[in-house]
Amino acid sequence: MIITPFAFMASQAAAPSPPTSGLIGWYDAVDYTSGTTWIDKSVNGNDITLSGTYSKDTSTMGGGSVFLNTGAGTSNTVSDWSATTEITHIEILRTATPLGSFKSTWGLDIGGTGVEPSGFELSGTGRIETWVGGNTGYYLTPQAYNTGYNQFVARRLESGFDPAVGTLKISYGDSNATGLTQYGSGDFNLSRGGSTAYTTTASDRMIIGQAGQLTAYRQAGYYAVNLFYNRLLSDAEIQTIYDYYQSTYSLV
Repeated sequence: MIITPFAFMASQAAAPSPPTSGLIGWYDAVDYTSGTTWIDKSVNGNDITLSGTYSKDTSTMGGGSVFLNTGAGTSNTVSDWSATTEITHIEILRTATPLGSFKSTWGLDIGGTGVEPSGFELSGTGRIETWVGGNTGYYLTPQAYNTGYNQFVARRLESGFDPAVGTLKISYGDSNATGLTQYGSGDFNLSRGGSTAYTTTASDRMIIGQAGQLTAYRQAGYYAVNLFYNRLLSDAEIQTIYDYYQSTYSLV
């Protein structure tokens, strides 16, 4: 029997889908066409409501995106963090403008407390920062947000996070020159002194494009994918999600 290379290639299974355990919201630009609703691809039905200025973009990132230009998306309240402070947030995006001071690409609104985790940017240099509102955060030193190519950023954190003890990890890859890389202790700097503690509630909301409830801190960008989990994913699970979207967004 002769087995041709083409027959072998055709028999390969597609990359596995992202894990569903602990998945609270999954927002994929392929599911958005127009209007105020960006549907939740998970089984939970936690749709995002868009506000501000936004539109569908089909060319910038190759696989499509939702262009938030002074816009943002907010879910209804969800009770899924009432028993844990663990968060995994994953985004695939390309910022439309360099991140300036007081900008953010994602966040949680924790019962309107203002003390909530987000991707807040303090310095104005495009830092990939993980922050607790009103307090402090850490930023990744080997990588930064960039307007020139697609980027995959996965944050894993829990209340009181500190990369030196493994309670903050960032996985990063892009369409430029960096394959998926797991960053940990030694790859972060403290942004300013303070607390990284937060308390999740039964009335939290997922936010895309701004820091929690702070509408002034919106970051313009092309938002392709956002996933929110109420647990810490493993390195292997992060790799699965990266592989799932790798060809769509030309990730290395």
